[in-house]
Amino acid sequence: MKRQEILDLLYIDLVSTMGCTDVGAIGFAAAKAGSLLKDELKEIKLHLSDLLYKNSLRVGIPGTYNSGVKKAVLLGYLLKNPEKKLAVFQDASKKELKELVKLEENIPFNISYEKKDDPLYIDLTLSSEQSEVRVLMLYSYDNIDSVYVDNKLIYKNEHSVSSNRNSGTQLPTIDEIYNFVLAEDETLDKLVYYAEINYQTALLELKAKDIELPDITPENIHNGAPFVRKYILNACNLRMKGAAVPVVGVAGSGNLGITDLTAVYILGKMLNAEPLKIKRSLALAVLISTYIKRKMTLLTTICGSALAGGSGTSAATAFLCDGNIEQIKSAVNMLIAANAGTLCDGAKQSCAFKLAFSAENGVVVGKMALDGEKFQSENGINKVNVEDTIQNIADINNYALETARDKILEII
Repeated sequence: MKRQEILDLLYIDLVSTMGCTDVGAIGFAAAKAGSLLKDELKEIKLHLSDLLYKNSLRVGIPGTYNSGVKKAVLLGYLLKNPEKKLAVFQDASKKELKELVKLEENIPFNISYEKKDDPLYIDLTLSSEQSEVRVLMLYSYDNIDSVYVDNKLIYKNEHSVSSNRNSGTQLPTIDEIYNFVLAEDETLDKLVYYAEINYQTALLELKAKDIELPDITPENIHNGAPFVRKYILNACNLRMKGAAVPVVGVAGSGNLGITDLTAVYILGKMLNAEPLKIKRSLALAVLISTYIKRKMTLLTTICGSALAGGSGTSAATAFLCDGNIEQIKSAVNMLIAANAGTLCDGAKQSCAFKLAFSAENGVVVGKMALDGEKFQSENGINKVNVEDTIQNIADINNYALETARDKILEII
């Protein structure tokens, strides 16, 4: 794969978000509809794919410290700032939050969901006495496919592309990713800026004794694992419970961005690694995670962010300690063996635990790979070739877990 194609892949899904990406997309749709609606809002109708419904039901809405899909719609409607896209909620002030409480009591809200071939589907209609606006979002979190005002099509995106990215998407091999990372320098500078954003979010509300990071060496890098867990847990927990905190997401997930960028960044700090080494490690983590997520459907039944984030952290751990390509592959393979059974039961506060422990595991298996641990033969879904392992877990997620998905929806 060509260098520029890998560079484009590195940055294409690095997106600034405010709050959970799933409700951020709903807020974005509502902001667009609200900017076009005449007169005061009287009714809301929202139809979602089943997986987006699952991910939106229990997660906190930024600034409210409370959950509720209706809150996401109403806050987006009040803000009317679709130009902010997935950062739509960052403009919320006490004024909008106060109005939100009043509207929530008085505006009828009809929500429904169904299975969709493409897992990202938002069909939102806002109605007033004078007009009706319908916004249809498909395929990606920030893609408005079409807009109707009073049943007349006023916008159509002719370039919408399915988010079933596992089918026919060209991806680099892990060897190509590794060679790309070794050759880059200034092109990776933005990653440090993005990592600093997520790191600062992770610092919020931590006590002074928890902020100080110890010095570690490649020989005892596993001693840094509890600190990685603590930082990831705090940042993800703030985001999931509805704190208004900025995060740079990776591959469609703010939590994955927290895991990849924050874990690697603080490992680099604890190791006192050279800036270039940190940049390249960040790039490796993001590209490994993106590789795994792009093999899977955009919304998953297996927790894709925990699986990909832990894998990216494991690869970067080995790389930071001068591990070779075979040790990096072994680290990813062992992480998948440990975390493949983690399920996605919707976005909510418990996601923080999944991501935090996955990142901690990533550091541990990275060290194990450096110490020579690896698969000598096939082990269930884990194969000697890690790319075969990744394809196996992606196939299970994409094609074999429909019953599990239905049962999770029934439970929640």
